[in-house]
Amino acid sequence: EAAFRVAVQIGRGEMAFRPLKQPPLLRVVAGQARRIAVFIPSVAEVEKPFPVHVLAYDAFGNVLGSSDDRFELRPERGDLKFPSALALRGADGALRAATKVPGGLCRIRAVDRLAGVEGLSNPLLASERSTEVLLWGDLHGHSACSDGSVPPGAYYTYGRDVARLDFAAITDHLHPGLSEGVGWEEVRDAASACDEAGRFIPVIGFEDRDAAGGHQNVYFQGLSASLPGGPAETGEDLKEDALVVPHAHGRASWDSPNLRTVRLAEVYSCWGNAERWGSLCSNTHPSRHPGSTIQAGLAYGLRFGLVAGSDTHTGLPGSALRVRIQPRHRGGLTAVYADAFTRPALWAGLKGRRCYATTGARIILRFEVEGYPMGSEGDLGGPDDPLIKGRAIAVKVYGTSRISHIDVVR
Repeated sequence: EAAFRVAVQIGRGEMAFRPLKQPPLLRVVAGQARRIAVFIPSVAEVEKPFPVHVLAYDAFGNVLGSSDDRFELRPERGDLKFPSALALRGADGALRAATKVPGGLCRIRAVDRLAGVEGLSNPLLASERSTEVLLWGDLHGHSACSDGSVPPGAYYTYGRDVARLDFAAITDHLHPGLSEGVGWEEVRDAASACDEAGRFIPVIGFEDRDAAGGHQNVYFQGLSASLPGGPAETGEDLKEDALVVPHAHGRASWDSPNLRTVRLAEVYSCWGNAERWGSLCSNTHPSRHPGSTIQAGLAYGLRFGLVAGSDTHTGLPGSALRVRIQPRHRGGLTAVYADAFTRPALWAGLKGRRCYATTGARIILRFEVEGYPMGSEGDLGGPDDPLIKGRAIAVKVYGTSRISHIDVVR
């Protein structure tokens, strides 16, 4: 069950909402299970226990209350044997079990005995010595502090307990929005209340326009940052450690001096894929332009990694459901390789561009060029160097379904 809040649209044709001061509180009771979600870590150490989270949703995405004996867990590998004592128990808004894997790739299927539906987990890759974790999160969403429909606390709680994200960011609009009220304090307080290393890392930030007229998100590493007095053009313009991430979907060009130092760019959200003009799940933003794509930015000489988010305005970070009132594409996710499940390690992974974007699937991706890992820069010699004529590219991809092909863009 979940409390249902009422918000009123402000202004004709505007996507701005304000909650009623004394809204009627209703109880939304989930119906019959129609979808099962199974979440497991993407990487783990051999023979080390890892958590399994199982959630059941009705046709409208509401989470069902589940009993421990409702689900049966089945490994998708013949050599993966669950201990006979394995059982699900209620924890953190989901059913949770702990098991271990001997090594290699595995997935886990959960079968709902009552509803007759089942769900398959994301892939997990177990290795002898895991020196890093792969964290999943949503870096773009709005709360009721600007033009979203839920308060910050409910936003972060959904990302942690329902979408089972490792991190999530609130990026409310600076103008109008955060700069006009006390919303920033509410966002910071909500993030502090949910902050727990090893379980969930809330990120705070805001959305604004850059000098070229495009949209950008600004993220802060800590939870005590102050809002800037004017438009934030680059991370260096802000007092706190910050990351400025431009959107590719709503800009006219990449021709701005302030974009030369950006480390990341948003390639996908509910507006679609902005990798190139006319791509699959193509960008539907009303301000889209051929010169605003990711490939146009790379051709312009920028060196950025890629991230994705939902741009949810309905309080559903990380959800595969439609995330805006208008029907658009489903929300995206960002994967980050980090040395640990902590805020400093997450921040280092983002700044180091050890990250990638998906359209919501928790795909495991590893990519190297001549031994240089994802996000790094290296010197491969001059035009006569044999490495220039024949680079060794190593790609490993473990998908959530059968992979038809892999494209390498240079």
